[in-house]
Amino acid sequence: MTYAIYFFCRIDNENVETLCDIISKVINVGATKIKLLLASHGGKVQAAHTAYEFLKKLPVPLSIYNLGVVDSAANIVYLAADERYAIGNSRFMIHEIIWSFDTPIETIKYDDLIWIANHLKLQNKLFLKILKKRTRIHKNQIRKDITKGNKTISSAEAVELGFVTKVIPESQVLDDSDIVNNNLMHYPSTTISL
Repeated sequence: MTYAIYFFCRIDNENVETLCDIISKVINVGATKIKLLLASHGGKVQAAHTAYEFLKKLPVPLSIYNLGVVDSAANIVYLAADERYAIGNSRFMIHEIIWSFDTPIETIKYDDLIWIANHLKLQNKLFLKILKKRTRIHKNQIRKDITKGNKTISSAEAVELGFVTKVIPESQVLDDSDIVNNNLMHYPSTTISL
């Protein structure tokens, strides 16, 4: 039985933990395939890597659908599936990994800056590795594109670059069995019951 899971939110530890929990639950009740319906402006890169590794190791087939926007860290999550779809007007945005502070900082020590720089270097290296492995974008083109700022990619261009398996009409995202069997899981949501 196929389960469709909406994930329309920021990529962070809490949301990724909930996503992994929902997927584990649907697999435990008999899911034979997962459709992840994704729309996200990104978020925390470490959380995206956690989701990527979890999704890559699922014991059932996974397909991921871009339902409008997959930006920044959400690309890492998106690239976890072998079957990747996008609706016609969707887009992707990639950029170099950046560091954002959760609170205003008045002072910072030199050692902390070195740690942040090394962390950014590692995260960029991991992102480039995923892009190289999971797309047809040449390594030199990836570096050129992401180091000069934000790169927006249309769904049609994403097919050419190997980001997307196929562009599909929105009407093909869910089939009748997804709706009839009520296998639609929404996150974030106030109630999720299985």
